[in-house]
Parts: sequence; structure tokens; C-alpha cells
Amino acid sequence: MTPTLRVRLYGLDSLLASELKSALSRLPVELSNEDPDVVFCAVERPVFEEARRRFPRCPIVVVSRLPEVSAWLDALDGGAADYCGAPFEPAHLSWMFRNLIAMPPRAAAA
Repeated sequence: MTPTLRVRLYGLDSLLASELKSALSRLPVELSNEDPDVVFCAVERPVFEEARRRFPRCPIVVVSRLPEVSAWLDALDGGAADYCGAPFEPAHLSWMFRNLIAMPPRAAAA
């Protein structure tokens, strides 16, 4: 991935955000509050729904401390583009970005 992606962290607790930032720091991404390409948000439904309203054309990745199949399926059923559980690995995040950016904008936000 050569172009820098703008990534927004939304509604994450400080420890989870710190862990995700650490993994993201090893990739060509920029943390940005304006015009993000991808949004990572907390798994809690109200936070996710607010992120979808605020960033309707942006892929939303739901983030959780524990990778749970039921939470992952609920997130995808709710319109999330993907689900990511800690621990965060740069290789996994890089793979995820490649797939998210390849999605048509409507499919990413549907």
C-alpha cells in the first residue's frame, strides 16, 4: 500500500485505541478526524450506529477487545464493512485495508 489512508478512531476506549494506534503506526496510514477513508469504531451498537450516520460513505470497521463470532456477525448484519478483534496485527490490518479500499463506496457503507 503506497498511498496514505486517513483513518478515524471513533468511540474506542483509551486502552483499545492505544493498542490499535500502535499497530497502525507501522502502516502507511494517517490518523485523521476529517474526511477519513476508513473508520474504526467501538462494538457497542449505539456507537456503531452513530458512526454510520456520521460517515455514511466510509467503510466502518467494528473493533472489540475480544474476537467473538456473534459480535462479528452482528456487526456485519448491522452494516459494518468488517470486524477486528485485539490483538491487532499490522499484516491483518494491511490486508483489511486492501479489501476495504477495493469495495465500491455503497457496498462499504450498506
